[in-house]
Amino acid sequence: MSKFSASLAFGQGVLALLVYLVAFSLYVIPLAIIIWLARKLYIRARQAALPKVATETSDLANEGATEDSASMHERVTEDSVPVHE
Repeated sequence: MSKFSASLAFGQGVLALLVYLVAFSLYVIPLAIIIWLARKLYIRARQAALPKVATETSDLANEGATEDSASMHERVTEDSVPVHE
């Protein structure tokens, strides 16, 4: 008879789990849908905001251009904090 009572306890546990899932699915399923849609919208907005990747043709068009004609050693740098002596 102990095998029967063990299987009965197991069945009651499975049934309690199913009732719990049905009862809380009223809250879990809409929340999961809202999170899924918000994430999808966030990813779409983020992809639209990213700059386009430079292609090889744009690199060839700017091949002769340089940022600055002065070398890095010729530039004058100033201290951001004044020194008082």
